[in-house]
Amino acid sequence: MSTTEPTPDERGDEVRARFSEALARKTDRVRESQESSGFQPKIHGTHGPAVRKRAFRRKNG
Repeated sequence: MSTTEPTPDERGDEVRARFSEALARKTDRVRESQESSGFQPKIHGTHGPAVRKRAFRRKNG
C-alpha cells in the first residue's frame, strides 16, 4: 500500500482551503470595486427593530 496518496480527510482540508482562498479573493475584489465606485446600498437600516408591533384582530361572524 502506498503512503504517498492523501487520506480523504486531507483531501477535504485541501479543497476547503482552496475554496476559502477563492472566496476571500472574490470578496476582496467586490469590496475594492464598491469602495472605488462610491457604492451606496439601496436599503438602509434593514435589521433594526420593527416600528410598531403588528396587531391581529379576530373576525366577527
